[in-house]
Amino acid sequence: MPASISALGAKFYVQDNVETPDTLLATFQYPKFLASYESRTCNSTPMFGQGYGSSIHGTEATLVLNRGGCWITPTKDSKVTPVSYEKNADMAAMNVPHWQNFIACIKSRQRPTSDIETCVRSSSACILANLSMRFKTRLEWDEANWTVAQEEIRPHLKYQYRAPWKLEV
Repeated sequence: MPASISALGAKFYVQDNVETPDTLLATFQYPKFLASYESRTCNSTPMFGQGYGSSIHGTEATLVLNRGGCWITPTKDSKVTPVSYEKNADMAAMNVPHWQNFIACIKSRQRPTSDIETCVRSSSACILANLSMRFKTRLEWDEANWTVAQEEIRPHLKYQYRAPWKLEV
């Protein structure tokens, strides 16, 4: 989990009835690196020649990856070899393989590829970025207690169900 999270975002372009921003920048501070996330609904310029994906920038190269493949581009004067690897075209179909796996696992009772026990940290980081943006504050993560340091944000870490709905565990 990141040690702290800060996010800014708003609706600058899309005019609809949802709260989701069309522009968002989130920064996640980990002990030895920073990670950032950018959502730019109103700008279709591809990132590094790809329509979507993640990029990791190191001292020797940049790694760009998405469900369609991965590409390594060395920095100037680096000895890293460039790589271009196109994966199975089915994986480029975004979430369809995950949905197919989920349905298959309901039938087979097997553990899905992306089950909650392995995905809780990535999901939690996204929720924390959303809360940082909505409350316009930098959040400090308390790993030992699996919560945020800011007490005023804590009630928002748990979904408040609308009556008569409730979750009983």
